[in-house]
Amino acid sequence: MNDFLKWKSRVLSRIDLSKKGSIDAAIQNLVSFINEQHGYCTTSSCSGRIVLLSNDAEQSGGSGINQKKTKKCTWHLVSHETVELHDVLKSLHQVKCESKLKFEGFIMHIKCCGLEEARLMQNAAISTGYRNSGITLGKQGRNIMVAVRGTQCLEVPITDVHGARLTSDLYIKCVLDKANQKLKDNFERIVLFETKLRSLINNSRFSENKTCKKLSNSSFSKKGNRKHKGENPGHLQNEIDVDDVKFLFSNGGDVGTFLVMF
Repeated sequence: MNDFLKWKSRVLSRIDLSKKGSIDAAIQNLVSFINEQHGYCTTSSCSGRIVLLSNDAEQSGGSGINQKKTKKCTWHLVSHETVELHDVLKSLHQVKCESKLKFEGFIMHIKCCGLEEARLMQNAAISTGYRNSGITLGKQGRNIMVAVRGTQCLEVPITDVHGARLTSDLYIKCVLDKANQKLKDNFERIVLFETKLRSLINNSRFSENKTCKKLSNSSFSKKGNRKHKGENPGHLQNEIDVDDVKFLFSNGGDVGTFLVMF
């Protein structure tokens, strides 16, 4: 636990190196609450956004069939709030290549000090509709990370490779209305997630007991088979070994846990 807290202190004291450079307003309270808990530390997050971006193919190196093409991504409009049609149409004047209008939902990555903390976080996420959420583990159960993410998305092409419009203003307005509604629904779901998470943490036994249970190095054999010593915890059953990757499926708790060893 001490090692985790030292690492957490270093991470939270660093400068925000994200493109925006700050935490989105819609999730500031959520991020603060999570980081106030001893067993959690947020490593990245986005409250959800509407984006107009273009991908301009560039040629680099080689010749003929061996010539490689890379895509340069340009962000013409990025908003973490609802967007007006005139803002999109104005941004389109800058586009000279293929572009698309996208909605991307809330996503957050949280490092946890133990499996119990990770399972609680995932339970909160799954039970409030973030069905693509999951837990990943590093070797010997270290670096326990939870990704909270949903299934809502929207992506529509707006211009072709030459920058010519593919759609009318009316169609863009229709797509934008749907994107704005999805963003509003996304914010409502974030509130549900925060409420559920606060309830689970306040009622959990490790809200007062700050110790974290980790998988010890001796819990796994060289081939990755579980060594059963004493009582076998319900959340570590049904193991399937595939080379160096291990999938563990939880039978305990309200929600199944998907773990990946890499």
